[in-house]
Amino acid sequence: MERGIFLLASGIYIAVLLRLALEDVRTGYLPDRWVLPLGAAGVLLSAAGVSVPPAEALAGLSFGGGAFWIVQRLSRGGMGGGDVKLAAAIGAWTGWPGVLPALFLAFLLGSLVALVLLGRGRSRRATLPFGPFLAAGGSVGMLYGAQIVRWYLEVFL
Repeated sequence: MERGIFLLASGIYIAVLLRLALEDVRTGYLPDRWVLPLGAAGVLLSAAGVSVPPAEALAGLSFGGGAFWIVQRLSRGGMGGGDVKLAAAIGAWTGWPGVLPALFLAFLLGSLVALVLLGRGRSRRATLPFGPFLAAGGSVGMLYGAQIVRWYLEVFL
């Protein structure tokens, strides 16, 4: 894998995640015009040998999108379709198993912020955009996901 191209692609990936996080905070919406090309770029760069192997990218895309699709269905509208697509795009970039720490961190950060807001009197019915947490988890997953998984397996298994 060409390191320079990978670093450039990673920088663009993280910049788009930041853009999406800000858009979600501002509007409560993750636009397809940003999310879908991000996922497609992850798959294409994988096929070009720039990032994770193609099988890992497709498995990450499937797991990220599939897991969030299930959460969306179970939450009965608590999570939007943009979150599902963004989780799939993150999986395409981080691959399998790198998508695991990315999504875990997103849920952990989102839960902590929600608990703090509830403790400060915010209603349980109030919405909390999840895009920023996905962006944070997706960035960490891209940069350190494989190392986190290796560390976890060495320590706990």
